[in-house]
Amino acid sequence: MHIIKRKDILTYIDYLPVYIGLNIVEFGKEKNSSENFTGTLRYRDKYIIHFVLDGHGEFFCDNKTYQLSKGQAFVITPENLVRYEPSKDSYWTYCWLAFSGADCNTVFNRCGLNNSRVFDFDEEMISPLIKMIAYLRNETPANDITFSFSVGAMANEVLKNCALALNPETVGSKSQNSNIVEQAVSYMRENFNRPINISVVCKNLHVSRGYFSTLFASTVKQSPYRFLQMLRLQRAAELLLINPNLRVYEIAETVGFSSTAQFCKAFQKTNKMSPSEYREKYGSTSKNKSNNQLQ
Repeated sequence: MHIIKRKDILTYIDYLPVYIGLNIVEFGKEKNSSENFTGTLRYRDKYIIHFVLDGHGEFFCDNKTYQLSKGQAFVITPENLVRYEPSKDSYWTYCWLAFSGADCNTVFNRCGLNNSRVFDFDEEMISPLIKMIAYLRNETPANDITFSFSVGAMANEVLKNCALALNPETVGSKSQNSNIVEQAVSYMRENFNRPINISVVCKNLHVSRGYFSTLFASTVKQSPYRFLQMLRLQRAAELLLINPNLRVYEIAETVGFSSTAQFCKAFQKTNKMSPSEYREKYGSTSKNKSNNQLQ
């Protein structure tokens, strides 16, 4: 067992000559900038999961490039030619787990990791890893053997959390999963006018964000973030037409956006025009329809 401790990196290494089963051979946390990378494509001889904690970066795998940021993870397996690095003139911080052993491919398949080259994660999913890194930063294990068991338990816990998030259909019955989605939809429809976000929804439902996001997207065919945003934008469009006296900033606040700028940006992206342009274009049409109905 070897532990590297420096300002911007902490790495635990345990390369014992064990080839059966699933073995955690390395984990750590690192911060680096784009100037430290050469952009070289290469193979890794281990199964690795990286979790981006801060900053932005790029992951190239299977002739596809992924733009990554905080809250996203990426998976590397030995058969893939890969490259990963911070965005140009930027930096990123990530933590990782590396595995070896004959059962790696089987375990990664069962966890859904081989089919999810990039996926979202939350703090709860990697909490055991973060706690172990914090412990190593401040302490030196007194016994290598007992500590290796603790490391194995930590890695298994993170893998379990990944499996729960990436394979929601295997957790609980279909009716339970359906009930979670129905409760979420109902909660968002009733509370979208308040400053809630997906973390608040998950807390209300007592589920992890990673698990919930995967379950919701697989059921509704839309991310929960986008679903909540569309509820707000649809109501905003209605208010723009039925109440011409409401100002744009008032509408943004009424439908739950945290800022007018955020609202205008989302509205423009969805409707290909600003809120004011939308009101000007469709306001007269809406008014004429109302007058015709009264006649």
